[in-house]
Amino acid sequence: MNIPFSDVHLPQLVYLRNRLWTEIFNLIASLTRHGNREDKFDDRSVEALSVFSRTLVEVGNEPFLETLCESISCLGSNELQNSALTSLTSLLRIEVHRTFEKTKTPDDGVFETASLQTLLDSVRTPRSVVISGTKDNLENSAPLPASTRKTKQTARSLERHKMNLLEEAYFGQVFPTKLDADVPEDFEILLHLYDIYDSKADNKRRACVLAALTGLLGVSKEAKRYALEKGLAQVVVRQLRDFHIRLSLESVDCLRRVGDKRRVCPVLKELDELVGLLTNFMVGDEAVKTEVVSLNLADVIHKLWVWFLAQNAYLVDVLRMLCVYTVECPFACQSLTLTSPVAGSGPRRTPSNVSLLHTIIALIVKEMDQVSKTHSLGILELCFNVLNNCCESLECRVLMSKGNLFQSISRLHPAITKRQKPWEGIELIWLEFLQTFTSHPEGQTSVAKVTDVLELVMTLTSSTRAQNRLAAMLVLRNLAFYQPNRPRLLSSGDFLNILQTKLTSGSREEKNTVVVIMWALANNSQKAKIILKSAHLDSKLQHTIKHSQLVTRSESQFSNEELERMYYVLNMLRDGEKVR
Repeated sequence: MNIPFSDVHLPQLVYLRNRLWTEIFNLIASLTRHGNREDKFDDRSVEALSVFSRTLVEVGNEPFLETLCESISCLGSNELQNSALTSLTSLLRIEVHRTFEKTKTPDDGVFETASLQTLLDSVRTPRSVVISGTKDNLENSAPLPASTRKTKQTARSLERHKMNLLEEAYFGQVFPTKLDADVPEDFEILLHLYDIYDSKADNKRRACVLAALTGLLGVSKEAKRYALEKGLAQVVVRQLRDFHIRLSLESVDCLRRVGDKRRVCPVLKELDELVGLLTNFMVGDEAVKTEVVSLNLADVIHKLWVWFLAQNAYLVDVLRMLCVYTVECPFACQSLTLTSPVAGSGPRRTPSNVSLLHTIIALIVKEMDQVSKTHSLGILELCFNVLNNCCESLECRVLMSKGNLFQSISRLHPAITKRQKPWEGIELIWLEFLQTFTSHPEGQTSVAKVTDVLELVMTLTSSTRAQNRLAAMLVLRNLAFYQPNRPRLLSSGDFLNILQTKLTSGSREEKNTVVVIMWALANNSQKAKIILKSAHLDSKLQHTIKHSQLVTRSESQFSNEELERMYYVLNMLRDGEKVR
């Protein structure tokens, strides 16, 4: 695949070269083909990518990348261009999976050195792109029999010819000399192809370009930087608005009719692909998130929400996008409270009662009502991931504390769940959210006020799963640090019994959590000290310390720092009385 040896001009040799390259790219795509539609890759696909990346490092990667760029920008052979895009997409999807899942190979050093991200971000091809002209379209096509040459001039071929003319004119303007030396060359070519193939273009070629561009944005940091500079964020949000305008002429009920479904479903598929591109574009890049926040992305998504509900696959994809959008970005979280589903209206200046965050909470309530052994928890998990991220925003916390979020939490009570398998996972999802939510005053106030929630958390401290028990204890710890909650907790016999039980027979983490809770309650409160001592918690704490002293250092459950904390709390409860 060395470009200098393949730089030929005879039509027959050009045709043979393109056929050879096409078969090579098809082979690469076959070797790295992912498992199924849900992008669950098997070990063979990941290993194939590792071998391929290491081979490029050993033999030199520039010839392959130059050939890839040449093939993607080849306007004379659609088959070669499609095969190059397909193989690149297959490689990038596995690389994105390997990066996000942190799949380990036998040699971690090779994993880092041979990753596609490193190759694409560090290698620059010094040449200019050679764009094939319309004259080459005839040279790159296989010779046709004389009897069939005239019959092949159909409307489709004429349309393809017009598209090639457009590509040639466009590339002649954007690539008069060399490409930007600071970005991967293949990405710049893909970005220009994406500009050409709008929604009216050949759907197959547009899908190939979009898939390759999506994968490259998920892998290359340089590609994200360049795309942001070139205004890709504005283009994508504008296209989302265009989808809203197109779909506003339809009704969701039309999906029940076969004829209308055939017309609308391809549009929804294109919308879903655009959401996937935006997801990869925003991953790990705060600048991109800030840009789309200023473009009112959340408001556009809210207006399209009813169409995402049409299929679970579309709903999962848009929820993943919102997870990426809101993670470590308080401005993005805040924007979820300012949206409106009304067509023709813009985002609100103050939080509304019909925002996108309200819609996500309503979806949680709906999913809780549908929980069963066969029902997937994927949507529920993604919704709570968004809420966990939104806890960083004051507006979101206030909205969650005043909404009906806790309306369906009573279904988690062991008397209803009977400790069955699917409910244990749901318990953990709720407890992890409550742990994050109660780290803030709004959560500490609202959770303690709702009797059902507080009682349920105390009940879950005796869950059959250790992870759930610890998560419930951490929620109680957060509630104890909020001073107005002290009277409520100290007056609860169940709460004091939990502290006694955990301090006596709990795990190391649970005992440490109890010590912190006692510290938070007894600090600057003589009444709390009296209540804790009347429950004999000081004696149980002293017994725990003595038991730790009797065993050897290697067998001890607690570190020196943890023992010092226990001594400090015991001294606090006994008003400085010597206890060593």
